[in-house]
Amino acid sequence: RLEVSSLIQQLKGALSHRNRFARVGAAEVLGIVDKEGSTVEALIVNLGDDDGLVRMSAAKALASIGVRIGDSLDLRALKEGLRKGNMQTRYNMVQIFKGLMHPKTVDVLIKTLEDEEPEIAALAVEDLVRIGLSMQDKPGLIGQLVEAFSKGEGVVRQRVAEIFEGLALAGVELKANSEFLKDLLTDSDSYVQARAAVALGVIGDRSSIPNIKKLLANEWEEV
Repeated sequence: RLEVSSLIQQLKGALSHRNRFARVGAAEVLGIVDKEGSTVEALIVNLGDDDGLVRMSAAKALASIGVRIGDSLDLRALKEGLRKGNMQTRYNMVQIFKGLMHPKTVDVLIKTLEDEEPEIAALAVEDLVRIGLSMQDKPGLIGQLVEAFSKGEGVVRQRVAEIFEGLALAGVELKANSEFLKDLLTDSDSYVQARAAVALGVIGDRSSIPNIKKLLANEWEEV
């Protein structure tokens, strides 16, 4: 046990080695031997490394550690990496969350819908749809999304609408949320209207047909 602990500490130090291959090798081994997540913060730093191979090895190690220790993983460091990291770090963090599909990441992923990088925000949308499919507390997730929509502005509202559309298309039961979605049909944002119309159509809510028909007159082709 002591030998493994000593090895992990040495490998953790090697993550900041000036030689790229040393950093890559250290991350690869830590992805195998770190069974408690003690090197998560150090690996997150390497997600923003200038070297693509180093970033990839760190991402794989974090995903492996997260999958292996599951619910016992302390997600605080991962969340901080997503909130405060540079663009490359944030991108890699969302990719890792995509692999974990952990319900505990919902709050920070919803916050990531505000990310200034469209590609990162789009990945957060995809992650939330995937988590919604797998998590048991779907009403809890829906409640958080509704709150995010009510408090959000512009692009955040669009992305929440995209998530509802994605959940509906994936077969998640959303009939209990029909009234919320029907309200979106009269939203000032045409993109939000379109996403709500698709969701309601998939749900099969016939009471929304009159309002959906009105959207046919919308000059925006997407609607």
